[in-house]
Amino acid sequence: MNNTQHHPPRRRRRAKPRKNTNNGKGFVIVLLLALIIILIFVFNPNNNNTGINNESNETNSTNNTTTNTQSPSSPNNTATPEQPPFSLPGSNITPDTNLRDNHSKILWLDAGHGGGDPGALAVHNGVTVYERDIVLQITLLAYEMFQASDSGITVFLTRHSNECFLDLPDRELQARYRFHLWNNHADFVISIHADSFEDPSVHGLQVYYYAAMAENTGRFNVTRHNFAQILQTHLIRETGARDRSTRGDARISPIIANSTMPTVIIETGFMTNPDELALLVSHEYQYSIARAIYLGAREAFGIN
Repeated sequence: MNNTQHHPPRRRRRAKPRKNTNNGKGFVIVLLLALIIILIFVFNPNNNNTGINNESNETNSTNNTTTNTQSPSSPNNTATPEQPPFSLPGSNITPDTNLRDNHSKILWLDAGHGGGDPGALAVHNGVTVYERDIVLQITLLAYEMFQASDSGITVFLTRHSNECFLDLPDRELQARYRFHLWNNHADFVISIHADSFEDPSVHGLQVYYYAAMAENTGRFNVTRHNFAQILQTHLIRETGARDRSTRGDARISPIIANSTMPTVIIETGFMTNPDELALLVSHEYQYSIARAIYLGAREAFGIN
């Protein structure tokens, strides 16, 4: 008898399949990297500043272009203009009655329009240009010339910025205030404007005076017509513009219609003429007009 014991064969345990963790770890790493990149992009201060600076630069560039075109070539180192010799409590004007006693030669320069009144407008190189800005530049240039001279002429400005000291809603009321001031405080008044017309071919320079009143020559024995002719002569000589001559008109603006001293309006050119508009916005042409005003006023005051 065979005593060998027979044991049943052992079953082999199947090896449990190992979980593949590499794919999971890779996904987590990729997700973390993506999150880090997003956080860097969002919170990177350089990116934010760059965007702001670019926007700011574009805005500044646009603003500078508009400003330079509308108010071209602002005079450098312009002296602060002397304030008008009166106070404005509400709508009442209190003039300095001793002004003529204290100053031997008084000239008022009136930069037309201003405040909420832009005057004529035109488009130059794609930018809207306003009459009030052009004539203000000319006025300030002329003021500089008087301040730098030894002429002894005291010059007052009705405005030295786009804030008009008589920013009244009614232009006739504004004019009445102006001539009230000038009749009491001026030897000569020059109101500076730019013209416009439906025909763009019309161009040239012209000085208006009021011819319907009896002449009052004032302290310097110069009539309104004489004063206009003196200025017209210097303006054409300095600018080379087309001479449209002087014009005495009873229908002229109330700005000068009620003035008792020599008062004129200079129409420096037509903004509706493209060639003349290009001149009017240039510093050189503005300077030539301002110089003509300076020289003409000296002649009217009898200064060689």
